[in-house]
Amino acid sequence: MSRTVLITGAATGIGRETVLRFAGAGWNVVATTRRPDSIPPEDLMPGVQGVAMDVTQPDQIASAIEAAIEEFGGIDVVVNNAGFGEFGVFEAVSTEKIRASFEVNVLGVMNVMRAMLPHFRERQSGVFVNISSAGGIVGMPAMSVYLTTKFALEGFSESVWFELASQGVAVKLVEPGGVETPFLGKIMDTRRANPAHDDYAAFVAHNDHVMSQLAWPRSTPIEIADIVFDAATDGTSRLRYFAGPGVAHMVSARHTFDDERYEIFMRAEFDALSKLPDLV
Repeated sequence: MSRTVLITGAATGIGRETVLRFAGAGWNVVATTRRPDSIPPEDLMPGVQGVAMDVTQPDQIASAIEAAIEEFGGIDVVVNNAGFGEFGVFEAVSTEKIRASFEVNVLGVMNVMRAMLPHFRERQSGVFVNISSAGGIVGMPAMSVYLTTKFALEGFSESVWFELASQGVAVKLVEPGGVETPFLGKIMDTRRANPAHDDYAAFVAHNDHVMSQLAWPRSTPIEIADIVFDAATDGTSRLRYFAGPGVAHMVSARHTFDDERYEIFMRAEFDALSKLPDLV
C-alpha cells in the first residue's frame, strides 16, 4: 500500500521539489498551499492532490487532513515547509509584520502538528519534517525577525522531539543554508522595501552588497528535497539534517567557539562585519 505525505507550501521552491520527489517514489502526495491554482498543472500527476490550506487557519487544516485520511486511508509524513520572510534591520520591521512572520513560521507549524497528532498517536507512528534554516542556529544581520522565527522553530521542534518519541512519532529538522529559490531574491527585495532609519543606511547597503557577493555555494531545491525525503524515510530518531555546503562548518563554529572567537570567525566569513566597530 502506498504511503502518504502532506506538504505545506507546495507550489514553489523546496515545497514543489519535495512534492515531485515523493511522487516520483510512488507516494500519495497532499500538496497544500493557500492557492491551489498556483501549483503547476504538470505537478498534479496521479497520486498528487492540490489542496487549499492556509496554515494560519485551523479549520482549513482540519478539513484538509480529514479529507486526505478519507481519500488515502491515512497520512504517514507531514512536511512543514510553508514560510514567510520579513527582512531588514529590526527597527525597520513593523510589529504587524513581525506578528505575521510568527503566525506562519511558528504558529503555522504548531497548528498543523496539533491537528495531525491525534491521527499519529492513534497509529503510534508518523514523521514530522520541519523545514528550518541554518539561520535558526546562527544569527545574521538584517534578518533578525525571520531568523528569530527559525530559532523558535528549532526550540519547539527539539522539545516535541523528546515528547513525541513516547508516542512513536518522529520529529526531524532540515536546516538549509543558501538555496537557489525565488525566496532568496525576495530577501533582498524585502530589505529594500523596508527602509531603515538614516543611521542604518550605510550598514544596510554594505551588508546587502556583501550578501549578494558571498561565495558560499548554494544548494538547489532538488538537493534539499532529497534530504527531506531521506529524513522522512530513514527510520531513525535523528533530529537535525544540515542541508547544503558550509552549514555544518558554521554550526560547528557556533557551538564550539566562545563568543570572542565566534565573532572573529563571523567577521572573517562575512567580510562586512570586519568593518564594524568592536562590539564592546
